[in-house]
Amino acid sequence: MRQHNEDSAEASPPEKGGSYWVFGYGSLMWDPRVPVQKMLAGTVQGWHRRFSMVKTTTWGSPERPGLAAGLHPGGYTTGFGIKIAAKDWPEAEAALDYRERHYLRRWVTLHGQDGRLYRALTYIAHPSSGAFLPDLPPEETRERYLTGEGTLGSTRFYIEETARQLASKGYGRTDAHALLARLAASF
Repeated sequence: MRQHNEDSAEASPPEKGGSYWVFGYGSLMWDPRVPVQKMLAGTVQGWHRRFSMVKTTTWGSPERPGLAAGLHPGGYTTGFGIKIAAKDWPEAEAALDYRERHYLRRWVTLHGQDGRLYRALTYIAHPSSGAFLPDLPPEETRERYLTGEGTLGSTRFYIEETARQLASKGYGRTDAHALLARLAASF
């Protein structure tokens, strides 16, 4: 059974034409694993990305824990809107809910680079799940960056690919880039 906060799919109907939008700010940008009609870069206000999700499977393992991104209250974040056709929505939504099961669902307003606003589903850090460490000491972040390895790859790849994807759409000075600069300075 899916765990929802006060928002639900019913709270945000599809846009004209029957499509839904999902906002991705980490691996959903380059590996959505759902049928995509269109990708659009943009920002979401009221949430900021932090590499705070403890990963012991996909981007880390129990022996080599890693990190992934989570959205936390305040500020803004950059990422990609992923447009999904209404006919694909039920399966895509179920797949995304399973994939992002340690997060909370939240409908947000995506400010697209095209100047338009879109209602989009995203997944935010679950404050009481135990899977997020928002105040991870820099030394531990560095260690997980260097050694985190899981079934989908390394934490290093995850953070660097997040920065690459954002830079490819003109977002070259994000939190991901700042983290990479801090990590480089620590070597």
